[in-house]
Amino acid sequence: MALKGWGPWSEKEGVYHVQPPLSLLNARVAFRIHLDDSNEESGCLSIIPSSHKHGILSSSDINRYVNAYTPLTCIAKLGNAPTFIARIE
Repeated sequence: MALKGWGPWSEKEGVYHVQPPLSLLNARVAFRIHLDDSNEESGCLSIIPSSHKHGILSSSDINRYVNAYTPLTCIAKLGNAPTFIARIE
């Protein structure tokens, strides 16, 4: 399916994904509502602070970032609801 401004498409573990346009990415707010405790053992979210300042990253760029920077683990308790607003530059 071709949608203007959307792409590329990819498949990960049998599920199709598409890259939305930058304008849509920059207009979103993401909420992560925790239904249970989340820590390193249970697979908590990891982020690389300020990586959004380098634009949309390719898979190889993401791998370089993961190897070059220490991710910040986002430990959360049941009921926590962190909010993410990132403006990709």
